[in-house]
Amino acid sequence: MSSAILLLLVLVFLLEYYLNISFINKMFKHSKEEIYNEVLLEENSHFKVYIITKLFFSFLQFIAAVISINIGLLFFKYKIKIKKILQIVFNSFIAILIVKVLCYCFFLFNSITFNRGAIDDFEEKLVLTNYLNLDSSISYLELPLQVINLTHILFILLLAYSLRKLINKGYFKSLIFTLKTYGLAVCIWFMFSTIMELNFN
Repeated sequence: MSSAILLLLVLVFLLEYYLNISFINKMFKHSKEEIYNEVLLEENSHFKVYIITKLFFSFLQFIAAVISINIGLLFFKYKIKIKKILQIVFNSFIAILIVKVLCYCFFLFNSITFNRGAIDDFEEKLVLTNYLNLDSSISYLELPLQVINLTHILFILLLAYSLRKLINKGYFKSLIFTLKTYGLAVCIWFMFSTIMELNFN
């Protein structure tokens, strides 16, 4: 299953790149070659940064989830092989696929042109900070709170669903366990980000 999820993730991002390049081709097909090449080069550069950023933060999330879940299992005396933990954490990244499909469906049913700006706007709407009126005196909380978004919430729910079989508990108790373990890692990140924001502001 893990290899299938990895393949689907690669295909989804390749599809995103293809659709965006198709939009550029359509918009600039009558433009000068220099302008077209410049726009295409800029898009390729932007997409590379976008992918690298996604991979970096997904890797950090993966490591944090594996370590925190493993510590929690050991603390509560569950004997689970690390391979199983790695698998269920990786499988929970199907949350990215779900959100991407929602994004594509939203664009399709609302006749929105698929491009980088539209994708960024859609993903921005999924972040909690967009629905909070943060006072300027606590603006340092904006970066830490960006961790709370639809993709991350789905990731936690899927992680709890996968864990329920390993710990032989119902979904609600598994969710509580996930929040106690992985939730602690998120809280540590929240405190670290807040301290960094305070130091650099």
